[in-house]
Amino acid sequence: MKNKTAMTSKQLTTILKQHAIDKAYWPEMKALVFYGKRPGSELLHRLHNVGNYANCLDAILTELSKGITHRFPPANWQPACRKVS
Repeated sequence: MKNKTAMTSKQLTTILKQHAIDKAYWPEMKALVFYGKRPGSELLHRLHNVGNYANCLDAILTELSKGITHRFPPANWQPACRKVS
């Protein structure tokens, strides 16, 4: 069965170009998306703190989530009131 949420290299390249991601980070981004390899500290910092990189990550996650019908949290979700012991 083919994964409905799979992203092609062409789709990822388009997203990276749209968000003006430096080509030096493309191999690392591809390793993250296609192989789940954790990014290095510099790229991780950019993904969390630099606008176009954070927006790029959001666009990638949105694309990967297109085939998924489950949404979190569910409409009736209430946070648990637990004490930390």
